[in-house]
This record gives sequence, C-alpha cells and structure tokens, in this order.
Amino acid sequence: MRLKGKHFLFLFVAAGIFSCRKDIPPAKPTATGSISTTKRLIICNEGNFGIGNATITLYDPVSGAVAPDAYAPANSGQYIGDVAQSGVKFSGKYYWVVNNSGKVTVTDE
Repeated sequence: MRLKGKHFLFLFVAAGIFSCRKDIPPAKPTATGSISTTKRLIICNEGNFGIGNATITLYDPVSGAVAPDAYAPANSGQYIGDVAQSGVKFSGKYYWVVNNSGKVTVTDE
C-alpha cells in the first residue's frame, strides 16, 4: 500500500498535533534553613543569555540549608547581571565576573 500526497500530509500534521505538549517551568526553589557563615558553598548560576537573570546560591553542606538567590534580596531585588561567569574571594570581598553584562561586581561576604 502506497501513501498518496494527501494521506502523507494528513499523517504528518496529525503526528505534529498529537505529539506536542506544553512545558511547565520548574518551580523556583525556596530558601531552607539558615546558612552558616563559616562553612558554605557559593554557587554561581549563569542564567539565560540576554535575559540578565544570573543568581548566586548559598549552600550549607552541614545542615543542607539552601539560599537560592542570595544577591537579589540584598540589592533591592536586582539580579547580578547577564551570564555570571565566575567568582573569587579576595581580601574579604567577592569579585563576580558577569560576562554578557561586561562588568565585575564586588560584594561583601
């Protein structure tokens, strides 16, 4: 049995319609517990290119507490910038390289 043009087009369109589903974005993580200032892991989340939604996450490996966005609440709700590339601690300050924003942001501990 050979499919004719109309049948093939119908099957192609039907497969496209029934194979689609709406993606549901994951829920934004919420803060859990308190973060120790002596032992913590600081995670630099790049964010999406061109959107400016990079974040800094704090994680306490001892208690398992997480602060998903430590920068924005301390800075009037603003994100650190677009594509946070890396961070380093030097002389009691943190230096964050924010690639697409073309800046280096300096923060306290």
